[in-house]
Amino acid sequence: MNQDRHPNQLFVPPSQRDHYQGVLKAPVVLMEYGNYQCPQCREVYQLVQAIQQHFKCSRF
Repeated sequence: MNQDRHPNQLFVPPSQRDHYQGVLKAPVVLMEYGNYQCPQCREVYQLVQAIQQHFKCSRF
């Protein structure tokens, strides 16, 4: 394991190959992996939408 990596840092950073909204170089990046048939994933998707609306994220 890389000792220089922060425990909350992804092993593979997000890139142009990922599905994303916003700016990949932002100070905070939320990575979400989901299954469209999973009820819990749907709840998380709705939560992320609410967070985007709350913070008026115009980059999303």
